[in-house]
Amino acid sequence: LIVGLQADGPAKQVLGTRPFVGLGKISYGVYLYHWPVFVLLDRQGWAVGRWGLLALKLAITLAVAMVSYFALEKPIRTANWLVPRRTLVVALGATAVMALVVLVIPQAGKYYGADQATADAASFDTGSVAPLVPSTTIAGTGDTVTTIAGTDATGAVTTTTGPLVPPRPVRIAIVGDSTAEALGAGMVAWAAANPSLAQVEVVAGAGCGLSNSGYLVFDGLPERDVAAECGPYLHDIVPQRIAELQPDLVMLITTTWDVADRRLEAGGEVLASNDPAAVAQIAEGFQEMTDTLLGLGVPRVVWVTEPIPVVGLLGPSDRQGDVSRHEALHGIMEAIAAADPGAVRVVDLAGWVAEQGLEGDTTARPDAVHWTTDAATMISTDYLGPALVREALT
Repeated sequence: LIVGLQADGPAKQVLGTRPFVGLGKISYGVYLYHWPVFVLLDRQGWAVGRWGLLALKLAITLAVAMVSYFALEKPIRTANWLVPRRTLVVALGATAVMALVVLVIPQAGKYYGADQATADAASFDTGSVAPLVPSTTIAGTGDTVTTIAGTDATGAVTTTTGPLVPPRPVRIAIVGDSTAEALGAGMVAWAAANPSLAQVEVVAGAGCGLSNSGYLVFDGLPERDVAAECGPYLHDIVPQRIAELQPDLVMLITTTWDVADRRLEAGGEVLASNDPAAVAQIAEGFQEMTDTLLGLGVPRVVWVTEPIPVVGLLGPSDRQGDVSRHEALHGIMEAIAAADPGAVRVVDLAGWVAEQGLEGDTTARPDAVHWTTDAATMISTDYLGPALVREALT
């Protein structure tokens, strides 16, 4: 580009037009202000379409940059009375602008999680419960009749026609990282609204995936010793809480922490999470968690495939946007379920989210990873809640 501008030619002619010259003058403002403008608009949730939202972002960014150029940048650069102190004034001006950005732009905080009243309404009943044997309703006129295959006590395949109705609420415990907490808030809301179908308790461990060893490696951050930081959650908190709750089904979900780069041991080679050696280590941890839950008497363990985060909101070095890493995790889950289909299942939430066009919805996941409670409730109502009840009863 630089070489092309040294002589007359198409590049010089195009970039010498007034719109491009004007853009060059305000380019620093465009660079400075585009990020807060984009973040603000992403959080508004306006239904203007993908391209409409982009056009609005660009228009506002250009408008703000022009105001900054004429009201702030140009006066400072051309004012004679500032010559002796121009450096100081420019530095103070830049500091003021950045302070304004920090103060005006709402900072991302924890926006997900169930409120206490809803959690109490959805919590497990205390005391003993009747065996969870499915019954069916008779489909009336206009009802949809569904056929669901399962296995009986002998392992023979059985088929039930009609919507499954539990004789009592299905007890569902949700285990995983902060995505389990975010999605669990929707499951809690769904259960509170459907008390005859399910009761839900969330046993989440923020910052902890479900593999239990290795050292996670992130750009610009300290390495994480998984056993040291997450061992108490995986080996103590989860087993103890599950033993207390005695759920009919445990739902397992993980994302960020199990798709990160990792070392198998301290000082070892850094591997992608889908490297065969890393996959083997993760699979060992997933299998251990599954075996622990089954050993505690949990009748059904369900691995839920994690949806890929909103790629457009991730940084260029963020491994969460790598589809192949998520596919590797899904493969581990499917292999564990295939080895024990009577007790372990997989619910393909990732596939359903993709079918619904929710993968890139920034209003549903403002930070790219965690569902808002409204979005999680919709997902639980339309798909996940009924899917888990079905898996518990078949």
